[in-house]
Order: sequence, then C-alpha cells, then structure tokens
Amino acid sequence: MNTNSGARQVDCDIAIVGSAIASTLLGTILASRGLKVVLIEKGHHPKFAIGESTIPQTSLMLLALGLRYGLPEFERLSSFEDITRTLTPACGKKSNFGFIFQRPGQPHDPAECHQLGVARQHFSETHLYRQDIDSHLLITAIRYGCKVLQHTDITGVEMDGAGVSIETKRGVAIRARCLVDGTGYESFLARKLSLRDSPPAVKTRSRTLFVHMVGVRPFDQCTTNPESPGKLAAWHQGTLHHIFRDGWMWIIPFDNHPAAINPVCSVGVQLELDRRPKPKDMEPYDEFRSIIADYPDVKTQFEDAKPIREWVSSGRLQYSSHKAVGDRWCMLSHSAGFIDPLFSRGLSNTVEVLNLTASTLLAAARDDDFSEQRLKPIEILQNNTVTANDALVHGAYISFRDFRLWNAWFRIWGLTQAYGVTRMLRPLAEFENTRSPAAFERLDFPPRPGALTPDHPEIDDLINAAYSAMAAHDRGEITIESTEDKIFDLLASATDLPPMFPFTDRTVHFGSKTISTQLAVDGWLHKQLKAA
Repeated sequence: MNTNSGARQVDCDIAIVGSAIASTLLGTILASRGLKVVLIEKGHHPKFAIGESTIPQTSLMLLALGLRYGLPEFERLSSFEDITRTLTPACGKKSNFGFIFQRPGQPHDPAECHQLGVARQHFSETHLYRQDIDSHLLITAIRYGCKVLQHTDITGVEMDGAGVSIETKRGVAIRARCLVDGTGYESFLARKLSLRDSPPAVKTRSRTLFVHMVGVRPFDQCTTNPESPGKLAAWHQGTLHHIFRDGWMWIIPFDNHPAAINPVCSVGVQLELDRRPKPKDMEPYDEFRSIIADYPDVKTQFEDAKPIREWVSSGRLQYSSHKAVGDRWCMLSHSAGFIDPLFSRGLSNTVEVLNLTASTLLAAARDDDFSEQRLKPIEILQNNTVTANDALVHGAYISFRDFRLWNAWFRIWGLTQAYGVTRMLRPLAEFENTRSPAAFERLDFPPRPGALTPDHPEIDDLINAAYSAMAAHDRGEITIESTEDKIFDLLASATDLPPMFPFTDRTVHFGSKTISTQLAVDGWLHKQLKAA
C-alpha cells in the first residue's frame, strides 16, 4: 500500500468498518471502556436497512449488555414500551409471531394458522424502524467517544505484526491495533482476503425481494373466513408470515399501536431458489404481483399498497466464510455469514456474536494480544450459529410443502424461543440479586456455543434429530406421515417441555395466555433458574 504522506493520521485501538447496528453497539461498548474507536462508513445516516423484528432473545441480550457495561441507552432498546417512550414512536409493536399457511386459489383456512406470543410480562417486542434506531445508535456511539468518518471509502488495508494501516479516499490514514468488519454481505475483508465459501457451506437456497410500502391492509380485514379459534391477538399486532409452498412472506407494520406516527409497512418475499428461480425479464414489483395473484386473501391485503422506495431483488441470499478472524482482525455476524430472515433471528444472532466479540476485544486490548488464537472463539461462535440456523431454516422450507410437516416444525422452532428466553433469564436474575456485571460472563461460553439452545444440549439434540428426519424426507427416504410422526415422537420423549404451548398436541396451533398457563410458565421458569 502506498501511504499518502500528506494524509491526516488517526490512531486508535479499534477501527470498525460500517456503522449499522452491530458496529455502533460494539463501538459504544468499547469506547465506554476507554478504548479509542473509529467507525468508518462509506455512506451516511439515515439509511435504509432490514433486520427489523426483535425476539425476546434479542431484547434480553440488549438489556444484559446494558447492565453488563453500564449503558442505559441499551436498556432502553430492550422493549417496545421503552423505545416508544424514550426514543421514537415510529417503531411498531410485536406481540406475537403469526403464521398463515396459504394454498393457491383458496382463501386461508382458519385451521391452518399458528400464533405464538412473544411478549414478556409487561413488555412487548418491537418492529424497529431501522433508519431511526440506527441513527440514534450512531449518535450514542459518538457521545461515548467513537470517532465517526462518514462518506469515507477505504482504498487500502495492510496488516502487520504491530497493527493495521487503513487508507481512505478522504485523505485520512487510520492506524489501529485491530480491525473489525461490520459491513455485512459486501464485506470488504471477505473480498480482500478471499474468505467466502464458494458455494456457501449451507443447505438453504433462497432468494428475496423486499421493500417498504404504504397502504398495506391489516390481514385481519382481508378475509371472509371466520376467526381462527384460539388466536391470541390480531395478526396486525405482530410479525405476520404468509407461508407458501415455495417460500414465505414477512409483513412488519410500524403503524399498529395508538401512538403510531409511521404509516410504513416492511414487506419481503423469500423463495426457494431451485423451485422458483429468479426471472430474467421481470421487474421485482411485477414478480411480487404475480406471486400474490395466486392467493386471494393476500392479494386483497395489497390491493391499495404502494412501494415508497425501489424494490430490492437478490440472487441467492446465503453466504458463509471459511474464516472469520485472523491476526488483528475479525468479522461481525452478517459479515461472516447469513442464512435467511425467517424467524427474525438475524438481530438475535447479531447481538449474540456482539456480546462475545465485545468481551473478547476488551480482554485482547488489555493484554495487547489480538492474535488469531485469542480471537478464535468468535469464529467458532460464528460458524456454529450459521450451521444451526441453516438447519432450522432449511427444515422450515422443506416443511412448507405440506401443512402436516409445517405443523410439526413450528413446534421445533417454538422450543428455540422458549429455551432462548431461559438462557437470558438466568444471568439477569443473578445480576438482580448480586448487582455484579460478572453475572453476564456465563453468556460468553455456554455448553454449545452457537446452538439454537446453547445452554440445553438435550434440546439441541432433539432439534438436530428432528432436522435429520426432515432432511430424510427431502431426500425421498421417508413419507410425510413418517416424518410427522418422528418429530412428534421426539417431542413426546422430551421431559419437562415448556408449558406455554402444548408441543405434543398436533391439534393445537396457538399459545395460551390464560392465568393457569401463566402460573405454569412461572413455575417452569422458576424450576429452570433453580436448576441453573
């Protein structure tokens, strides 16, 4: 690299490339602990981003990070109520995960729907309007001491035994002890170091088209069929998924609460790449219209809808990397790999990896050891997370082909929700009793890092066995009936399943919010915490 002798020199401990949510959260943590941090962004804020739907694991990890590092700004991101009260009413409310199985040419069948509550006691999850949230977090990072360079393209990077040298088009030369890549799919380190697997080392093969729209009707107003018996709440009160034979659609409203000021709705369609290849001569909007034309209730939902920005249409969504760390560099979650936005696990995976990355980099800076070996746990977590999410999502795509399979797989996903919450409650309860941030160190190295249930190997084994059955069906080795039976037999063999949903009863599709169910859940959680 030819160093420009006239460039302005900036020295720092950590240089983070990118300024989306993962980068700013990490930068804030590191700067709050006294490290010199530079964030390098080729664009500017506010900017459009997806990854808009939280789940309890996401919010509880943000709460844990806030308590661990003394950052009340993170705590205020941990619930819809706190966000709308202290940050912005532009976000939406998420009280449930809704799934509606759609059949071509037919209105939806009230008996072929699922809904699972995600609200914690007194708190709801959030549909994040990312341009507002990301801008707020950038300001937060600056307040805690991060230096931010927007409109800054990197022209060269060199790593040596003493640090990393970065050249930019702005005439700013940056010297850092360690470099963090938070640029996602377009990861410049992946290109520079040829890190991407080709093809990706995953089973899922899907593509996407997505946009923000106005005029999307609440689905509750779009069908003449009666209400699904046992439904927890209006579909519009949560993240709605339409399930098709060849894929699925997300509908994430930001206007679903009394204080709402934002009429926008996020819409995206994911399709199996091999069953629905990307058309060569069709605009994304036209393809979207051709897809929903087969489903009368969905078509009604979008009769008056209009996009407010250009549609994004991708090739294969999945990517993976054979390395995520090296001497003096590491990659954040979506720079290393990605599967699919199904089940809203993108942000959850981001903050899970972020938690370990922050503690690892703080310790590395203290010891002045940014070697590949020191950073290796981050890579292990990244790789395991990609593998686990690939199985969960690939199993779901297989199950979309028949409602009986989906009805079984929905329960496997439900277990990841229940045990994900349990994982977070343990250190939070310990902190409440001790007020010691050390309570959160147990999150760094669970028994199975990156697993869907990291602290519960027995449930992880059950999930893997269920996926093996689904994959065997995909290969034509067992029938739909046998696959369904195998998964329900696995559920029946498990001891002490979470009582918030009747996992072994094939006929029940909705969670429960009765007082007796809540008491049973409280007792189950107490027993889980006591066992820990």
